[in-house]
Amino acid sequence: MPGDSASLPPLSARVDQLFRTFHSGSEPEQSVEFVARSVSDLIRRDVEDVELIRLRAGDHDDGTADPDLLSGVAQHFSVPGIYLGNTEPQVVAGIDQDLRLLAAARDAGVKHLALRGAGVDSGQLTAVLARLAELDEKR
Repeated sequence: MPGDSASLPPLSARVDQLFRTFHSGSEPEQSVEFVARSVSDLIRRDVEDVELIRLRAGDHDDGTADPDLLSGVAQHFSVPGIYLGNTEPQVVAGIDQDLRLLAAARDAGVKHLALRGAGVDSGQLTAVLARLAELDEKR
């Protein structure tokens, strides 16, 4: 299915998922200013805050985003660069599911998570973590 971007979440949704996932539960998400400075260092060119704002707003969902910028964003958030590409829907879906699991674990207050063995269904695990978070809120 390489090249089939129809089944991919839009680039803006994937970039937004990175911002929503990578922060501690007690802290707000990273600011575009902070990420822009970090990406600037990583790709060795100035990255303006507005470039990241436009990525998140969907201005580049049509495939016009600068590949170096996408690479820097992926590096900053420590995800494989392919997550922000448009070539491997199944790989992107797997990474996206892992990110959602990570966010659900964070939101549920999980401090350590070790998945061992084959066949761990991250969808079911995400549902369990969401339920734990609900129960924690009711306390």
